This record gives sequence, structure tokens and C-alpha cells, in this order.
Amino acid sequence: TLALQASEARLRTIIETTSDLLWETDQQNVFTYVSPRVFDLLGYSPAEVIGKTPFDFMPPSEAEKTGRIFKSLAAKSASFHLLEFVNLHRDGRSVVLESSGIPILARDGGFRGYRGINRDVTERKKREEELFASNQINQVTFDRAPIGVGHVDLDGHWLKVNDRLCEIVGYPRK
Repeated sequence: TLALQASEARLRTIIETTSDLLWETDQQNVFTYVSPRVFDLLGYSPAEVIGKTPFDFMPPSEAEKTGRIFKSLAAKSASFHLLEFVNLHRDGRSVVLESSGIPILARDGGFRGYRGINRDVTERKKREEELFASNQINQVTFDRAPIGVGHVDLDGHWLKVNDRLCEIVGYPRK
């Protein structure tokens, strides 16, 4: 009994102190458990979330799209890994969550719901979008530069050249 109590206390500490949101749903995608981290991620207490679906916290178009994905996964009792979707924080801002989950199965193999983990990837997604935009600007600048521009490796082999450099040296890109 003491070992079981110690194990439960250890698990509870891990669940309540992790930076990720741990959750469980039933077969209708209704939350039956959410860890306290839900407040930090979405601004709601666990009691406000239990009894609702993940789709209740998404913009309508996102809820529709994600709902179709979850319906397909549940029909196959399939696990999912690193599925990203947008949620709305209580204050109205968008929060991008990355979710992974495994099916909960009855003894007879019947689907009973999901158990999983969500991580806030909002800042990472913003940085990815900024990097993509920056790369797009750099590519356009490289391609349209009025001077010849090229990249070479340490052995002096051409890696990339713009059209203007090809015009100047009189060689095709290849």
C-alpha cells in the first residue's frame, strides 16, 4: 500500500509540474481529464474544460478540420503524433498546440477514447514563419540582384548562382 501511494504521489507530481498539458477524452472526444497546465496554456481551469471537447476551444474552421482528422483516427483506433492545431486562449489570442495521443481500448478492443499530451508551439511556429519570410526575401534579392551573385563551397565548386552572373560570364546555370 505504501509503495502504491508513493507511486501515485510521484505520478501526480510529474503530471502537475510538467510544462505540457496531459489529457484524456472519452469516445465522443469529451475531456474526462486535463492537467492543471491547461490554465497556463488556454486560460481555463480543469473544471471548465472537463465535459467539453478539444474542438470547443478552436476557431470554427479549425474545429471542423481537426474534427474530421480525429473522427478518422478514432474510426481506426489509431495513435497520432505531433498533430498541430490552433486553439483560442480565453483572452482571444491564438495558441498553436502540438498534440500526440494513444487510443484507450476496452478489454474487448473497443475504442474508449484517447489519452495524450499537448505542447504549446506558438512561439516556434512564429519563428518558423519569420524564417520562411526572411528566406523568401533573401531568395528574391539573390535572384533579382543587378550584379552577379554566387555561392561556392570551400573547394571552390559553385553551389548556387543568379541569372545575372550567368549573363556576365556567358555560361548557363548548369
